[in-house]
Amino acid sequence: MLNAVHLFKGLKRPLMHADDKEADKSVLVYSWRPPMDCVWSPSRFDGNVILRSAPSGRVFVVLVREEREPLTKYHNVGTIVGSVEKWNWVKEDPTLPEAPVDWQERYAEKLWSRV
Repeated sequence: MLNAVHLFKGLKRPLMHADDKEADKSVLVYSWRPPMDCVWSPSRFDGNVILRSAPSGRVFVVLVREEREPLTKYHNVGTIVGSVEKWNWVKEDPTLPEAPVDWQERYAEKLWSRV
């Protein structure tokens, strides 16, 4: 995610996590177009990573859910401030390179862009 080109915050759809009925507001979405994709072959449990070209016309997105207070501290690790909830390839927006299609309709706000 260090190579992310855009960071969005908030899903424009309801999301509940545990007792948090507004979990959609704390989701961060990182997006970029990496040159490669990785797949497990023959399976993720007993395979090897195979590098492939990234899918054409798609960007990679990672959804991170920010942890609420009180944050948990782990010995020799530090404080956990978020968790990766999902990652996948999404069609690229035609007007904002390296952003998901219809990002204005998907996310509450764009926090930053490197372009």
